[in-house]
Amino acid sequence: MAPAILIAAGVMVVAGDDPPAAKPAKPAKPPLPTSQLYGATGGEKTQPADSSLPSIPLRARKIDTFYKLISVKKDNIKTPARIGKAAMDAPALTITYQVTSAKALTGNVSVNIRTADGADYQSELANDLKDRGSISLYLSGGIRIIGGIPQRVANKDESALPANFEVFFVRNEPRYGKDLKRSFKVSNSIYLGKSDFDSTLARDWTEEEIAAFSHPPVEGPKPGLYKNVGVDTERAGGTGLGTRRYVDPKRPLLGLDITDSAWAGEKCLGQAMPIYDREYPDFGGTRILADPGYAVGAVTVKSKTYVNAVKITFMKLKANNTLDPTDSYESDWQGAKQVVGKETKLGGDGRKVIGVVEFRGSILDGLALVMEPAKK
Repeated sequence: MAPAILIAAGVMVVAGDDPPAAKPAKPAKPPLPTSQLYGATGGEKTQPADSSLPSIPLRARKIDTFYKLISVKKDNIKTPARIGKAAMDAPALTITYQVTSAKALTGNVSVNIRTADGADYQSELANDLKDRGSISLYLSGGIRIIGGIPQRVANKDESALPANFEVFFVRNEPRYGKDLKRSFKVSNSIYLGKSDFDSTLARDWTEEEIAAFSHPPVEGPKPGLYKNVGVDTERAGGTGLGTRRYVDPKRPLLGLDITDSAWAGEKCLGQAMPIYDREYPDFGGTRILADPGYAVGAVTVKSKTYVNAVKITFMKLKANNTLDPTDSYESDWQGAKQVVGKETKLGGDGRKVIGVVEFRGSILDGLALVMEPAKK
């Protein structure tokens, strides 16, 4: 009697034989003690850990550069001259500061203005702060940063801004994914007007945060590396204003993180970021990821004017790190699949996909793949 064939978790097993041993999971790295994680507090007390307080910033990390805020005052400064608008005097806030603890992380600082009712208005600084200096935010239809590109952070006019509010700096940390986006308080608090409400005290980290922030985040791919590695496919869609080429010559492409967008009334994709590592954090878009043991073999692109939707063909990744086109499956269409457009299949000849090329401006105009060179 022939032995029975069973399919268990995608693996063919002959009844009576021992099933293949499962690969042991990687042991989790133990968290570091907080003495190695916590940084400066500027002499302020901290609150105990509490995951139910999402609006309270965390106490700074050991790697965070920390600042002492010296003063904040209202004055009038010249706004930048822009096309069609001359420079003019405008009411502004000027904040004087100095660096008290210079560490590895210096950028990604935002000014946080908090009112007595707990409302926050936040503006990210375009440039790194020097050791000592001052920054100015002007109050005209909102709070905007002087220097670089002005940013609206509060849809309020000057008269709506309270007379009394708290000011402090935070460093936002998005690299651990959507579920662990946190702000770290990286300065003391100072006040404009009366300080007749409680200061914002940073809180200690929860056990989950300690476990996560004990280790560096899994960094995503960076464009512009390995310029002469791989062969680009044809482009599907438009040309865009710029090009971002992502390549990893050592690892196969496992999927894409895409976001939805629209331009000129046409629904399309905002981006298509490559995934080479299953541990790469989820930032809240749509993730199209290969099953274990498979990798991207082809991407079908639907394009009218821009890239509207994508569908991925996943192929079996063989022991010699090549793809098996005879063992494959397809994802569903993801994106604006209802848009009627041309369908272009990129790749699919069995060569390994090692990258993607985004042709883009504000949205994803076009897309190509980067293939492993054909064997000679």
